[in-house]
Amino acid sequence: MINSENFDIERYKMELSRRINRMILSSINYEDLKPGIKIDIIKLSRKIGVKETSVIEALNLLSDYGLIEKDECKDEYYNVSEYSEHITKIYYTRSMLESNAAFLCARQLNCPNKERIYEIAEVFLKSDDVNIMKDADFEFHSLIIQSCGNEYIMKFYNSLA
Repeated sequence: MINSENFDIERYKMELSRRINRMILSSINYEDLKPGIKIDIIKLSRKIGVKETSVIEALNLLSDYGLIEKDECKDEYYNVSEYSEHITKIYYTRSMLESNAAFLCARQLNCPNKERIYEIAEVFLKSDDVNIMKDADFEFHSLIIQSCGNEYIMKFYNSLA
């Protein structure tokens, strides 16, 4: 049970930021955000269901990675035209790490979070709701990474958007 003693606010913020980053990247990847178009922070925050500040923090991180451009003078963000190459590289890297983490998880006799991983897999099989599946997808991959037992994979994976 989560309470004030065991709740790690910084970890929660990082998880939220990564989730927002992935949702923004998904929007870019599925062409909701066309190249060169100004990103509407208010609309995006409503779509994702988080505060504008959280979206701005995520956009700053994506800007640091070169996935979007920030106009410093206007405090506006724009989707870059070369996004697909960057996103493809990130997703291939994540996929490689997730595959290795899953392999390491499977080799463990008592893989942590095994029951929860199976529960989430059931959600994929039974749900048609895209939002539920997005959340399940994020948790599924995060749990596999957390459960692999390799701190280097965990650190590198967590450094990716």
